[in-house]
Amino acid sequence: PSQPAPQSWLRAIDNTYALFEEEQNRKQYGDLATKVKDAVKLCEEVIDELGINHSTLSFNGGKDCTVLVHILAAVLRRKKRRTTNSITEDNMLECIPSLYITCTSPFQEVEDFVAESIRRYNLLLVRQKGSMKEALELYLNGQGDEEGSAAGTRSTTANTASQQQNGHHPHRDVKAIFVGTRRTDPHGADLTPRKQTDPGWPDVERIQPILDWTYQDVWEFLRCPLFAVKQDEVCDEKQQQWGQTYGVPYCSLYDEGYTSLGSTYNTFPNPILDTRKGEPIDEQDRHKHRWLPAYRLEDESQERAGRGSSA
Repeated sequence: PSQPAPQSWLRAIDNTYALFEEEQNRKQYGDLATKVKDAVKLCEEVIDELGINHSTLSFNGGKDCTVLVHILAAVLRRKKRRTTNSITEDNMLECIPSLYITCTSPFQEVEDFVAESIRRYNLLLVRQKGSMKEALELYLNGQGDEEGSAAGTRSTTANTASQQQNGHHPHRDVKAIFVGTRRTDPHGADLTPRKQTDPGWPDVERIQPILDWTYQDVWEFLRCPLFAVKQDEVCDEKQQQWGQTYGVPYCSLYDEGYTSLGSTYNTFPNPILDTRKGEPIDEQDRHKHRWLPAYRLEDESQERAGRGSSA
């Protein structure tokens, strides 16, 4: 069962609302506060309409879905507090059904960060290989083992011994999937915040709350001091796999010059952030602060400059 979350971490999540509800923060964060408010309102709308049990978060440990999981956790906490007065309940995070579409040869840092995020946000996560279309089909058909403190407790779980022996998996009744797609992503130009999947795809609605966020917006949110936490309260000290010491926890690779994450085969530090351009790259360079952190990238059109041709 899920354990009560540290108070500092709960405050960091709740401060998602403080970012736009408090006048001082609205003045300080301006455009970001407006975008967070719009993202929150869309998440609230979908959760009120469909319920979290009929929704899923696409989560792979990247910066965009890290923004989204933090916002979604805040929305679920606010909704829970509106419907219960229990102090015990208020110390718990609502379970978030999640789908991790894995890539070939993932970075260990990403895997560690995903594992920490399962605990940190109380994710009920299923891993699936393949394209998004293939993974979504398998997920909706009940395939995949669930990870997280709520694994095996939901009525939609697909993992009883008899079902597995007979090859039968109860369908996951998912009507919407939250995705951290932004307008500048491949195929993002023509999307809308709510959009039904294309013909031939599994029939779900794509919910894209940060569609019109910029690269700079993402980093301003992740590095916002309102989300400051004490690391030892929210993460196993032996596995502190995230960047810096304040703001929303994010994968540590972003502090090593990576600006877009994929497979180890086709993902490299962004050459624009290389502080020693033209010099040979040594295997130990990534541990010697050769590259500037991802948030230092100024030209967002170069976000994927560290990705190979097959990225």
